[in-house]
Amino acid sequence: MSYIGRWVALTAMRKTVLIVSGCVFVAVTIGIFAFTLLPRPGSVRYHLERLGDLRQSKFISRPSSLRDYCRRDTWLWYLHGKPSIDDMEHEQQALIQLGYFERRELTFSHRALDAQLWSQFRSAVSNSPLAEWRYMLHLDDSRPSVIRVTTCKADIPVFERIVTQIDTNLTR
Repeated sequence: MSYIGRWVALTAMRKTVLIVSGCVFVAVTIGIFAFTLLPRPGSVRYHLERLGDLRQSKFISRPSSLRDYCRRDTWLWYLHGKPSIDDMEHEQQALIQLGYFERRELTFSHRALDAQLWSQFRSAVSNSPLAEWRYMLHLDDSRPSVIRVTTCKADIPVFERIVTQIDTNLTR
């Protein structure tokens, strides 16, 4: 083999080594990036992101007709893994078990929850300095004076203060 032939073979081999090395470097960089930035399942950050995603999704019932299967919302529901209220409850329970969230039942002593009281409550909550925006409120028709709040521990006193303030203002 002539000198030029060897030079061409070495150049081709160097290019191959450079390309393979470059691909390995890119793959390792992406792996490190994904490992450090993506939340790990079971972590508070993971469950907070899941809860946020579930809150953003539309909850629709299972398709019942051929027409339902053709709707855009149905396809998005399937693409997002068919999220449900039960999934949201599961994420809340995980955050409670991790010690990030707490659940309290707050009772209005002087009045049952009606449209006016609900409006005052929502307004007071939206004007409050909450540490966590992913709070969840649950109303039970069988107990009209109770609101169940699931939120971070730091925000529980804020919700308690709002209920006390609204409940006290109603009696005056």
